[in-house]
Amino acid sequence: MRAAELTDFLRRSIPLTKALDIRVAAAGDGRVRLVAPLEPNLNHHGTAFGGSLATVGILAGWTVLHMSLEDAGLTPSLVVRHVELDYLEPVRGELVAESALPTDVWPRFVETLRRGRRARIEVESRLQGAGEAVRVRASYVALPST
Repeated sequence: MRAAELTDFLRRSIPLTKALDIRVAAAGDGRVRLVAPLEPNLNHHGTAFGGSLATVGILAGWTVLHMSLEDAGLTPSLVVRHVELDYLEPVRGELVAESALPTDVWPRFVETLRRGRRARIEVESRLQGAGEAVRVRASYVALPST
């Protein structure tokens, strides 16, 4: 799936992505970059709402996993299990989240799924402001297709 196809998929499958106007700016080679405009994600301070930042960060990790699982020929049910966020500075412009596949644990994750077992993986996403604004560490669980 390319960026436009992933954006369409996310908007059909996760309606919140349409409301926040999230789109996939780049996707491939185990990496994804999501962007969303500031205006539909504002808080009362005129900066990005923390819930929007969390959503974009969680979704970046989920999307890189979804895309990579599809590339591996797997279609498990993929859900977020646990999330930790560090808000480091306000975001005053476009929300940009980047996530990369954790290549060191990816082979074991895939092999566990291929054996028909539930697999767990952690993915980190980073959102930028003037510098690094938010760090999202999320644990995702993939349940084998039945």
